[in-house]
Amino acid sequence: MKLLIFTFLHIFSFSLCAEQKDPLKKSAYISGNVFDENKSPTSAHIDIIDFETKQLVEQLESSSTGSFRISVSQKNDFIVYISKPGYLFQSALVSIPDSIGYEKKLTDIVLKKLEVEKSTILNSLSFDFYQAIVLEESRPDLERVIALLNENLSLQIEVSGFTDNIGSVTFLRKLTEQRAKSVADILLSSGFDKTRIKYKGYGALQPLGSNFTEEGRQQNNRIELKVLSLSLTAKKDSKQKKGILNVIKKEPDVAVEEDEVAKSAIEDEKEEEAAKFEQEQEEFKDSVEVALKKSKDTSNVRLPDSLSRIDYKGKFIADKNPMAFSTVNLLTPYGEIIKTSKTDENGVFEFKDIESDEEVTFGFDLEETKNFKKIFLADTTGAVVKELDKINGEFVLTLLPSEKTKLGKVYLVDPPLKALKPKSKNAFIIGRVVDESSHPIKAQIEVIDNSTNQAIEKIQSDSEGMFKITSALKKNYDITFNKSGYLFQSVSVVIPDSGGYEKNLGDITLQKVAVGKKIVLNNIFFDSNESTLRKESFSELERAVKLMNDMSSLQMEISGHTDNIGSSKSNRQLSELRAKAVKDFLISKGCDKDRLKHKGYGSGQPISTNNTEIGRQMNRRTEFKVLKVDMAAEQIAKAKQMKDISTSSDKQNEDPGLTNGQQKKSTSAIPVPLKNYDKDDNGIISYAEIVIAIDAFFEENVKEQGDKKGDDSIFALLDFYFEQ
Repeated sequence: MKLLIFTFLHIFSFSLCAEQKDPLKKSAYISGNVFDENKSPTSAHIDIIDFETKQLVEQLESSSTGSFRISVSQKNDFIVYISKPGYLFQSALVSIPDSIGYEKKLTDIVLKKLEVEKSTILNSLSFDFYQAIVLEESRPDLERVIALLNENLSLQIEVSGFTDNIGSVTFLRKLTEQRAKSVADILLSSGFDKTRIKYKGYGALQPLGSNFTEEGRQQNNRIELKVLSLSLTAKKDSKQKKGILNVIKKEPDVAVEEDEVAKSAIEDEKEEEAAKFEQEQEEFKDSVEVALKKSKDTSNVRLPDSLSRIDYKGKFIADKNPMAFSTVNLLTPYGEIIKTSKTDENGVFEFKDIESDEEVTFGFDLEETKNFKKIFLADTTGAVVKELDKINGEFVLTLLPSEKTKLGKVYLVDPPLKALKPKSKNAFIIGRVVDESSHPIKAQIEVIDNSTNQAIEKIQSDSEGMFKITSALKKNYDITFNKSGYLFQSVSVVIPDSGGYEKNLGDITLQKVAVGKKIVLNNIFFDSNESTLRKESFSELERAVKLMNDMSSLQMEISGHTDNIGSSKSNRQLSELRAKAVKDFLISKGCDKDRLKHKGYGSGQPISTNNTEIGRQMNRRTEFKVLKVDMAAEQIAKAKQMKDISTSSDKQNEDPGLTNGQQKKSTSAIPVPLKNYDKDDNGIISYAEIVIAIDAFFEENVKEQGDKKGDDSIFALLDFYFEQ
């Protein structure tokens, strides 16, 4: 009996200990404050939903002051819902890292009263890229909307779709309408009267953030719920409508079928719009020809408005000074770039040949103008026309029709001449190459046209690290930055059909080859859930092959990473197979297999949120990591290579007119910091002088690891030796 009691107590105490461990996992927090529209604190109900399982994990009431703080588990994603009877609910997506004591403080949460014209954003609604099928993770928001409709039986709502400005106006409007309709259809399938649920697509017309930034575009891609009408005297029906039916399908075949229907509908509508536009253009041309035939004097002919053109010219003044050498974008009301220009030293700009009836907006890049408080538009005499608005930190100005004539002169254009006028074929890509300390460096730059996979230009950044690439319009480019002793970088750039467009890549940072350093191979592509390399990946992999061939002591790890869609096991297996596919390609190109390792990390090392499609794309990646490198051996090998090149060059360029010991002077002047290496003061750096410099470098610097100044100096000397 004693033994039985002892055993029972032992098991009971063990279970208590196990239960006490659970709260230890909840060592992170989500907190915030709730207000009404008058900024008065208000109590509210808080629900915490696990993003992956869609299960309710915590709930509480905020205090009378509106504040709340709730404990959650680490390394997890949550949806936070804030609700109150008579108000529209609010939601937020929260990612909790694996960090003990971490606290996510939500900015002030404002609940709007349930009144006509009030709206709220459905933050957890998700769609595939440019698709209209509602994804499974959208279920919590849809259930909230159904509950709201059930609680307010007279409530009529509009499901509103919005997007960023990437794409044509017609396509974006159709896409947002199709997405809004998909949401409305799911709600209607739950048994609601169709008169209670409307839908509308607004395209890019009502942005919340800047379309010049990724964060702003994410804000603009959204679904909103707007109150159309509401009667507070309606009686509550005891029979509430059912919840979501099996409309949000998990089965791939059903989802694919619905996806194809949606895509087909969008394509059909796009074709109809294109045909209608083409017909209108033909009718327009016919009307112009008829009008011109009636009289030789075109001043007496009433021509269509779009035949009048205007040249805009004026100046921008920032904080009372001319806004010199700044990029000015001429935009449509939807944010699409019509033309791009640069102001001169006096802030003067000019845009030529713009349709006079075109609604135009001037816009500036946020990075170029973030330090200005006020910007004014003036005519060429300096008379101020208007002050620009500052929206989300970005200065913009839409011209009224009466303001246009202050900046330009309207004139008529002969349609045949207009048709023959050649369009500009060029755009520009600019930026600067720097090291990890933001010091400018010279780098080799290669530009590849992705449509042909051919290199179209090879240039070098200047002594300040600056570069400018001239590119054709409507092209997709892959640009690579290389420098000896550094890990390469690559970026993809899409050029729109806009003459004079300028894409600023900002600072491109190259890392020195050192143990632990890693780069993302940005242009490695696989089909969805497959591990077979697509041919678009070969250019990037050839660069990796060159890096391995140039540095014989280099050992690398190829690592595969995924987003968190799917099980941990399947993600790890997929990432392992993809990393191995890259390794096998490098080996097939002659790389030593003993210098290459591969590993799949699955979704365990995200570099962005998994709550958005863009974040998931960033997390699906292949990386190169330096496991081992002997820089001393690499420098010796490079010196030997230079000796062979020098010997060969000397034999080919021997001048019988020179006596023994004499050499031709280089046409390249030795930079001042390198002159002390020219021991015989003959104006060139010889192989013997390179060897002396390397010997001195090792004697003085190898003992003191990390002497960056000496390291940079020896690399600069080697680079100059090749250049001369």
